[in-house]
Amino acid sequence: MNDVHLRESNLKINDGALQVDKIQALDGTVMIDFNGSNSAIDFNGRTIQNMTLSLSDNSVSTSSVASTNYNGENLEYELDQLHSNINGKVSQSGWSGNKIITTTNAGSYEYK
Repeated sequence: MNDVHLRESNLKINDGALQVDKIQALDGTVMIDFNGSNSAIDFNGRTIQNMTLSLSDNSVSTSSVASTNYNGENLEYELDQLHSNINGKVSQSGWSGNKIITTTNAGSYEYK
């Protein structure tokens, strides 16, 4: 197999594998730096489509997902806020959060 080495470019193709130190957008934004201390991938605000997330235990923690509704917070915080808001509204009516309301489609409601 032929190898390609471009001098002073830090780009190699060895045994069919592309080897680089970093991946950078044309505007100069470094998206992945394999030699840097930060192993994060920076997509510079671009949308990722058709991505499959594969984790060793096939789970995602609510504390590891960023909230889009509360700046600087995570999904755990957002769920806590929703829980508090729901319980606050429900308690004002004298109901409890572990009950549901159903309808008989005949204009009456049942509190279960």
